[in-house]
Amino acid sequence: MQHWQVYATMPFVAALIGYVTKRVAIEMMFRPVEFAGIRPVFGWQGVLPANAERMASTATEMLTTNLVDPKEIFARLDPAQVAKEIEQPLLRVVEDVTREVMETYQPRLWEVLPATAQQLLLKRVQAEAPRAITKIMREISENIEDVLDLKHMVVTNLVRDKALLNRLIRDISRPEMRFIGSPIGWRSR
Repeated sequence: MQHWQVYATMPFVAALIGYVTKRVAIEMMFRPVEFAGIRPVFGWQGVLPANAERMASTATEMLTTNLVDPKEIFARLDPAQVAKEIEQPLLRVVEDVTREVMETYQPRLWEVLPATAQQLLLKRVQAEAPRAITKIMREISENIEDVLDLKHMVVTNLVRDKALLNRLIRDISRPEMRFIGSPIGWRSR
């Protein structure tokens, strides 16, 4: 055995190369988030960001059918509390919306109303707004699927924010990725 040192180091070099290539492959699944290179041939985008819509759709479908019931989550919200939480922003918007509606549908009436009457009308609408929000929240909770397309909302936002999708999938798959990337992962199979 003339070159026994070379033969002895071969398994260690092979293990190191295997480990590095697995780590690179895992990172290539997530990076880069946007296409880097010259389209369409020379360049790369992470597998997950490149297929963001399909991945987000699959993940959302799995979550909503197996783990999360949108109706149950929305039922946990207290309509009065939601109305209270959004009261200040709502009051600011109500005045603008009331003016716009009156100017659009009753422009002559709005113009001839004295300023005190206009303010009285605005105050009345602002006073009714929290009750209206509470009522709307109750009606929405009964028909959440008709009002809110959770899957579309989640998929749209995850496709728009691919870094968030990456982080979500990385966090969920961390144990599996650790197993795949470990030097002993290939032996445990």
